[in-house]
Amino acid sequence: MDKKLFADLMESANQALEHAQGKRNDLRTTTLRRPSATKSRINAGMVLQDELEEIGISQSELAERVGVLPKTISEICDGKRNISPNMARKLSKAIGASPKFWLNLQANWELAQVNNTVFNRLEKITA
Repeated sequence: MDKKLFADLMESANQALEHAQGKRNDLRTTTLRRPSATKSRINAGMVLQDELEEIGISQSELAERVGVLPKTISEICDGKRNISPNMARKLSKAIGASPKFWLNLQANWELAQVNNTVFNRLEKITA
């Protein structure tokens, strides 16, 4: 693992620990509740749009700051484009939260969209 990435990860972990212990109150937190429906209705783009509204910048301004086309941010917010690892790093630097946060949101949403009936018919391979 890259030393800078590891240092950033450790800093994020330490900040989260201090926040949990009540030593910090300067971190923003987002609580997501899973809808009662089988498939998740919350995608990473919705969270991104909420964050943009909370900090008061437009999709176009974020696009300019992270060096992508405004259409890219718009498509992410609309759930038409996934958040890539590269975009997760850019979002992390621009508006906060770790790259893992953004990738986990994306992965969890994608997993929730999978039709489990196909997988329920599969059997585990044994030796």
